[in-house]
Amino acid sequence: MHIFKVSGYSRFFLPVILSLLPIISGFSSASDTIRIGLLVTESKLGAAEKAASMAVNKANREKNGLFFILEKKVMEGPWGTGSVKAVDLVFNDNVCAILVSADGRNTHLAEMVSAKTRVPMVSALSGDPALTGAFVPWFFNCAFSSSAQSEAALKLIAAQPYEKKIIILSDDGYESRTASKNMSSRFRLAGKDITEINYDNIGIKIGRAHV
Repeated sequence: MHIFKVSGYSRFFLPVILSLLPIISGFSSASDTIRIGLLVTESKLGAAEKAASMAVNKANREKNGLFFILEKKVMEGPWGTGSVKAVDLVFNDNVCAILVSADGRNTHLAEMVSAKTRVPMVSALSGDPALTGAFVPWFFNCAFSSSAQSEAALKLIAAQPYEKKIIILSDDGYESRTASKNMSSRFRLAGKDITEINYDNIGIKIGRAHV
């Protein structure tokens, strides 16, 4: 039996930011001080802020003639807060790039600001396939989309010597619901027999491993 658990997950920012800092510096002005924005939801704040701070501190210790400053904004609040915070980073904090650790719903709002201002934006969390569907040239997503994950899962199943029952576990989070919808649709299109279970609705507690 195959069980695929789809849920919101937190990606570790450190290797992503370390690889991007040299590129980000190329978007800066003549100033030696480079401001980088961090947009994050409250639930992802701890891990994302710690990793981003570690990357910035490491870059500053290397004494390469540039000084990086991290400008953080939390996206919690009424609908539209994500875009408001992104605008603040661009026009009030004068960041030259924005890193996002949020679900697809909030990342979409921030992406619209990137599209208008042409400030580069990197998402390290959401697997929502619609994010890259807007084809904004300066928006980048480090996470595999749920569509790509569905294709990988189908290849995994096809490689098995016998057909197995497929169960998709999901919770009520935005990322989980989006991934579950994409995965179940793709599996059914391929003629697979699947069972969907929302464990939040039936009160099941389960570990947060991501597949």
